[in-house]
Amino acid sequence: FQAGVPDHVGTAVITSLSVPVFPIPRTQTYLSHVTLKAMFELLLHAARASGFGRLNDLVNFAFSVTNPRPFGSDPDLPAAGGPPWPKWGIILCALWVVPAMTFWLLDHYLRTRRRVDTGNSVRRQRMGSGTEMMVRPFLEGGPAEEESMPGLDREELDLPPDDGNRGLPMPSFAPDGKHPGDRGEHEVMLAALEHVVILPSGTKAKVTAGGLGKVVGLIAEQHPTNITMVHPMISEKSWSCPAGHFYNGPDAEAHGNVCHRCGGSLKCTQDANYQRESLIREAPIVLTVDGSEQVVQVYRGELPNRPQGRRVTFILLEHPIFERRTKSSIYPNPMTRRDVLRFFALWNQAVGHVLIRKRPTVYHCPDFHAAVAPWYARQELPNLRVLLCLHNAEYQGSISTDQLRGETLTEMAKIWNLDEITMAKHMIKEGRFNMLKPAVDYLLKFQKKRGIYAVSGHYAAECHSIFSIFWSFPCIGGLDNPVLADERPQLGSATLPDKKAEAKAAIQRQYGLTVDPEAKILVSLGRMVRQKGVDLIADVAPALLDSYPKAQLIVIGPPSDGFGVYAAQKLTRMLESDTGGRYQGRAYFKFEFVAVPADLKFAADFCLMPSRDEPFGYVDVEFAWHGALLIGAEAGGLGKVPGFYYRAQNRENLARLRRELHWAVRKAMTTDPQDLSQMQVRARQVYFPLDLWQEGLLKAYRDLNPLSIDELRETAPAPIEAEVEQPPTSTDFEAPVEFLKQELSEEELTDCMNDKIVANPNATITDILSSIGVDQVLKQEEKLGNSWGVFLTKSTLGLVRVHWLVCIGYVMSPVASTLGFVMCTEWGLRGAIGKPSEGAGVDPVAL
Repeated sequence: FQAGVPDHVGTAVITSLSVPVFPIPRTQTYLSHVTLKAMFELLLHAARASGFGRLNDLVNFAFSVTNPRPFGSDPDLPAAGGPPWPKWGIILCALWVVPAMTFWLLDHYLRTRRRVDTGNSVRRQRMGSGTEMMVRPFLEGGPAEEESMPGLDREELDLPPDDGNRGLPMPSFAPDGKHPGDRGEHEVMLAALEHVVILPSGTKAKVTAGGLGKVVGLIAEQHPTNITMVHPMISEKSWSCPAGHFYNGPDAEAHGNVCHRCGGSLKCTQDANYQRESLIREAPIVLTVDGSEQVVQVYRGELPNRPQGRRVTFILLEHPIFERRTKSSIYPNPMTRRDVLRFFALWNQAVGHVLIRKRPTVYHCPDFHAAVAPWYARQELPNLRVLLCLHNAEYQGSISTDQLRGETLTEMAKIWNLDEITMAKHMIKEGRFNMLKPAVDYLLKFQKKRGIYAVSGHYAAECHSIFSIFWSFPCIGGLDNPVLADERPQLGSATLPDKKAEAKAAIQRQYGLTVDPEAKILVSLGRMVRQKGVDLIADVAPALLDSYPKAQLIVIGPPSDGFGVYAAQKLTRMLESDTGGRYQGRAYFKFEFVAVPADLKFAADFCLMPSRDEPFGYVDVEFAWHGALLIGAEAGGLGKVPGFYYRAQNRENLARLRRELHWAVRKAMTTDPQDLSQMQVRARQVYFPLDLWQEGLLKAYRDLNPLSIDELRETAPAPIEAEVEQPPTSTDFEAPVEFLKQELSEEELTDCMNDKIVANPNATITDILSSIGVDQVLKQEEKLGNSWGVFLTKSTLGLVRVHWLVCIGYVMSPVASTLGFVMCTEWGLRGAIGKPSEGAGVDPVAL
């Protein structure tokens, strides 16, 4: 500014530009300030170039041009030979947006957003510490088939030798000639809610819901070293109605064996049989949760006939709150419920006690569910190492409805049996409760930022770039899950085209589709949830079938959240409104759990997977091994098999996602049939070796331990043998008293979605979710008696009033900053420290 302006005025000007009147995002604030800075620099340069010495002179001059009665004294006109206009300053101020626009355009047009993977490339995955693992093609068709596939060279692809057993995982041998697990390098313990427990009788108690359950089952049978696996028992029986609503025993009895949601009768099914009589009973664990003493019963079983150094021990925990869950409700929700917090507090404390009792060297922690457990064992096991594995980092066990402070923090610390300092430091991120943060803090504080990896290399990079909780790590390692070669279907004496043609005809007859060998069958199979993008499939389905007469669509799976309900309702209405018969014989939908025939995957030409998030993805591999190509998003672990992919740059822009999915479908439907046949053959050739996964896992364990193996054995304490006493009886918790604002459970959200869809069948998923959110906030404000909250939550001209207030804030923020700037400049030029008094000669504009 001008010479002689007091320092406090400069400080006031900077403050006025740095603190907006209404809270707005950081980027918008920065851009507003850049705009103001450029505008005022241009204004002051123009004032000096025009011969005006003060800002109010320039203002008066502007008024004198249009107003016959100018404020204050008339200014002197600019001197004839004054300084020139700052033309370069004007040009640069006008062009300040060019760098940002250039970057956006380059990112938009040059970044790969759409891709056709023909299967020729060899995909490499980072395993951390600079190591790469290769996902190699699997060649099964003999020399004739290999020669017909141009671009596939065995030496170039570094394939295993042709020993007549191609594709089967080869055992990995250490330099001493022994399997790595035979050396017993590490004692590992894993804790997970999903489990596949192999009982002494050889039967399995299988409680799984997705990819994590599949991996846990794989670890139980193929882990490369000694491992103890800890799991909470579920209710061995559940009750369900024909519509797919599940109940545990007490709930079913409370409702008189009648579903309270649809009125259907409940039928009992066997979820799991743990065969307690065949397990060894250990001493129970006594814990304090939410101020009450709780007893957890402990059972132990071992997998028989295991090689040395690869022992598998199962620890099963029993408590009434664990057994409220059924196979369909493995993960309690929502996190705002006190009973859900009690469940996780009891589970984590119990795992911490098992860590102390078994004393492993490495704790393998999948996701957030048992991420607090190491802190309960830290005092007894100071050398414990944690390997945090991200199977689905989008779910972090967080609570977004409340800031934890004061009485709320005290109540939460009481539930978890932790002091408030530990709770505030390690379980709260940005004011919100977060169950993944304790494991992250453990790695940062005790392991020098080592010990975190994800189930695929691309998903590891995605997590590191998206979730701020991981930004303190230099990188996240990636290790692709293995897929066992014996899961690959065999063709026998048939060729792949013959096998697919035969299966296609069978499926078309079974599902009532038009029998047409030239038809292209697109299949979506699995749970219908937001993560899988089922709402996008429902939105593009009419255009897909209308645009391609040879297309046939099959969607099978149970709606498991509001997005699934929306997709099911929309697809059902599509068929009901088909009065002209356009979709007759071209679509089949089944919205429930059903056993699909083995021929379905062989019959499919394409598998639809427009997933918003997919850590690894097993479905695409299963379809690829049946000769089906993928159509979907290159998100997380997807993109590893031949197919047609798009990259979702903005996952919240539904219109953009629909356009990208429609592009991928169009590309697939218009590709030359001969090219499709070659891609189908290559799809059967991808594989994910077990031996590389085992080696990568061992390397991850070794990287956690700076000590040598011999030193580790010397320092590791021996396991504590639990004495079996007369076990006290396990008692349940008292009725909960809620202290947080309540989120909707999955069942409640599904019911709300159903009601909204019935009320407005043409509503989009965005409109429905927004309406549900407003309804819930309105109910909470009415319950609290907050009249201002109720007023701001209601709508005016189709927009919630609080949004109107935000819009006004966006407009007023730069305006207020401008007025503050003018005021401070005027006071500074007049040498005033306090507010100018009336009659002090201050211009009305400044006042």
